Amino acid sequence: TDYASIYPRETRHSVFAGLTQQLSDTLHFNLTAYWSRRSTIHRSAQASQSGTIKSINPYFSPIGRETEQTVSFAFDNVFGPANYSPSRFTSYGVTPSFELELGGGWQVRTLANFGRSTNESTESTINATAVTAALAGRTRATALNPYELSQTSPAVLAAIRDFVNYGEATQELAEGRLVLDGPLVKLPGGDVRLAVGGEYHFENIISFTGSGPRDAVVGARSHASRNVKSVFGEVLVPIFGADNRIPGFHSLELSGSVRLDDYSAVGSTTHPKVGVTWRPFAAR
Repeated sequence: TDYASIYPRETRHSVFAGLTQQLSDTLHFNLTAYWSRRSTIHRSAQASQSGTIKSINPYFSPIGRETEQTVSFAFDNVFGPANYSPSRFTSYGVTPSFELELGGGWQVRTLANFGRSTNESTESTINATAVTAALAGRTRATALNPYELSQTSPAVLAAIRDFVNYGEATQELAEGRLVLDGPLVKLPGGDVRLAVGGEYHFENIISFTGSGPRDAVVGARSHASRNVKSVFGEVLVPIFGADNRIPGFHSLELSGSVRLDDYSAVGSTTHPKVGVTWRPFAAR
């Protein structure tokens, strides 16, 4: 644990902004946006390595008449006691919205949202294939000396150290929503209110994962996306309210709603809901 992170070092930068504007007596505009970046450095201790060295290796040091040995070693004295693996996550988003008063208590609310994020991670590690090949090296220019690593050719050590597990991904989302709501009729308990609307949501991801030398990482790229189309409605019926409340019924409201979501990948779902809100007395 002296050379490994219990909690990785992290640096964050974020910017937030908002704008509101009354465009007219009936139209209001609002905009929010953000940008954020998080950089992390994770430290891990050098792991022990093991392999077989044979007499063909010029550094081979036999005990008795043996022609091969199983050896264990670590690269601390040539690479340092720890590996440093950086990662970075960046995201931004912008959300504009409008509210339009139609008169008679009715209004239209619209909202759009767009966001994008990228993330990149690099795990520094040892090239196990290169270690095996160097243990089987036949010359001092190509062989690994597991007994005294610092005597190994710098080029061989560089090939062993130049190995990473790498991953990156880009995600995007875009969505829009429109809602119309207002009073339908007036009852003794208050206004019966109706809200109806629709929503569209799209998201995708493009990712890559691989491993190899830093400048020649080999891996696979993948892509996935989906969209969701939704419609919804809700009605609120006040039975008791400010104008007709009685003891034990400070207010009583009934509500019913339904939402239909159509997923591009898995089909559609319907979610009905019925609610009762009863307040027997005024809150103090």
